[in-house]
Amino acid sequence: MLIFFGPVGAGKSTQGQMLAERHGWLWLSTGQMFRDSNDPEVIATLDRGQLITDDVTNQVVAAKLVEVSHCGEKGGLILDGYPRNLMQAEFLVKHETERCGDNNINLAINIAVTKEETLKRLMLRARTDDTVEAIENRLEIYHSMTNPVLKYLADKGVTVVHIDGSGTVDEIHGRIEAALAAHGVV
Repeated sequence: MLIFFGPVGAGKSTQGQMLAERHGWLWLSTGQMFRDSNDPEVIATLDRGQLITDDVTNQVVAAKLVEVSHCGEKGGLILDGYPRNLMQAEFLVKHETERCGDNNINLAINIAVTKEETLKRLMLRARTDDTVEAIENRLEIYHSMTNPVLKYLADKGVTVVHIDGSGTVDEIHGRIEAALAAHGVV
């Protein structure tokens, strides 16, 4: 199992989908799982524009992992958008350790993009909520939540790889593929 991290505008979903297609792996996005859900609570929460609680998120992800994930595989599954915080990371490691005998996470990939590059990319979207102040605030929240997750995963023996997220989609993809090869995932 691989876990993808990266702030909005880093291209993690694009990169995850490309890897899944290239290697025949499954790409799981929590956002997509929620949008595809038949759970009335999840649908109502999304309709209100609110975040799904950690407990519900953990339940949805755990059920999907039991359904699709095989213990001990290299790669095979890419988690995108999960875990988002320390509570979710702790749940994931505990769940996979109980299910598989170890945490079953081959690699955590963090696509690192500078604040300047993120601002440039998101300003090109021309969305009204993409002001400089709003983007900087979202980045601050993202880093304050993600940095403890990356440290926790590393402390649990998960290799965390930081990928330079600058350049073209193909350049970034090449860096990710090289990291996967270097760590014996492909």
